[in-house]
Amino acid sequence: MLLLRIFLLGLSFNGLLRAELWFGRDIEQLAVIKDPVVDVFINVPLPIDIVPASPQSKVNGCRRAHQCLFNEVVTCIAREGSLVKIACENVIYGLDDVTGVPLNSFWITEDHLLFLKDMKQEQRAAIPQEMNFDVDKKGLLRDENAYMIEPQTLVLTFPWNEFSLGTRFVRVADYDSAQEYAVKMNTRANEIPALMAIPKQLCRLEKALSLQQARIEFVMVLNQLVDRIEQLYPQVIPYVWGGSSFVHEYQDLLFYEHGGVWERPEKYSVYTGYDCSEFILRLAQMSGVPYLFKTTRVLEQCAQELKIGDTLQEGDLIWMPGHVMIVSNIPRNEIIEARSYSSGFGKVQRLSLKECFEGITTYADLQDACFAKKTLKMLNKEGSPVSDKQCKLLKLYRE
Repeated sequence: MLLLRIFLLGLSFNGLLRAELWFGRDIEQLAVIKDPVVDVFINVPLPIDIVPASPQSKVNGCRRAHQCLFNEVVTCIAREGSLVKIACENVIYGLDDVTGVPLNSFWITEDHLLFLKDMKQEQRAAIPQEMNFDVDKKGLLRDENAYMIEPQTLVLTFPWNEFSLGTRFVRVADYDSAQEYAVKMNTRANEIPALMAIPKQLCRLEKALSLQQARIEFVMVLNQLVDRIEQLYPQVIPYVWGGSSFVHEYQDLLFYEHGGVWERPEKYSVYTGYDCSEFILRLAQMSGVPYLFKTTRVLEQCAQELKIGDTLQEGDLIWMPGHVMIVSNIPRNEIIEARSYSSGFGKVQRLSLKECFEGITTYADLQDACFAKKTLKMLNKEGSPVSDKQCKLLKLYRE
């Protein structure tokens, strides 16, 4: 009997030594974003003043690198006082010059995080499993399906309350109504997750998709979003350097240059909006596309370029140094993009090719110019050429 007790005690002790896991990951290293939208940074110390747009001077620059959303799970890899270095699994902002390993770490203040090891089981059950894009470092899928997801999760396709487009929730199907999905949500006031109702027209249920299905979903979500915003004119989704969120619309022309930096009046605590590459990253991932690239530089390094004889598809990308656009409607020769303030636009928008490039009116024209390595003249809001760019056509995902 004594030997049996010692054996059982040993089993219990070994169990304590084993790491507790959350969907196969060590819970000791994990935290969840507890605020609707949070700015994160590549370097410390963090800047005090956060401006919406990229700097024209190096003195008052905007160092926002990315934005995390409510319910996103991150890996904690270092700490300096109240600052925590986190890894975002589905974001790549560069490749290490020596090893080629993807770079995906940012700094955040601890007050924006809830650590999973400190949460009750009921609270953890309200956190959606992270989208697991099974890709190599170049973004090439290792599996036929775009990603694996936890059953019964939904994603916002339009802002809801204070939460951004792209925010994910765990659904509680037993409490659905004809017009709303029920979700469970951790709140600051309650330890037990609260039940909330989200209108069905503002979200969609996630499902595993093939690559082509995910592409179709991406193009549909893009066009529906821009259609909806155009109905709210003069309200816009603003251009935000490092932005990866959409919570509030803004007045179209209310931006100005001050101290070498483009600014917008802001009544909220965090600027929300997109830069050109983060706009693609957020909407592609919420549509099931394995797109990880948050900068145009890493996109050029890792994406697959179209060659003569390839078929251009809606959802493919028009890349140029410092900017990227989305092929949104080939028959209508339209693109969708997030364009910077210096162009006079400063927003997410739909344009025709002839409004983007001098002398280019169709996608056939654009393909001929790209394949011939011609330099194209980009147009500003007034229709005047402002820069010469050599463009590339890139595939939405590697094949």
